[in-house]
Amino acid sequence: MKENSPKANPPTPFLPLGCGNKSLKGYTNIDILPSSACDVVADISNLPFTNNSCERIYTSLLFN
Repeated sequence: MKENSPKANPPTPFLPLGCGNKSLKGYTNIDILPSSACDVVADISNLPFTNNSCERIYTSLLFN
């Protein structure tokens, strides 16, 4: 699991936010809690990526 790095560019243009324990293969999976599925540990209110560095953000059950 990678820790967040300041304003790094994601390796993929697709960011699944709030991945929990589900990792989407080939993408940069992000969650606030560390897990084996998570690539970047970050709060969604302060993501460690530069502006306009991704094409799509995906969430599922993030706002339960």
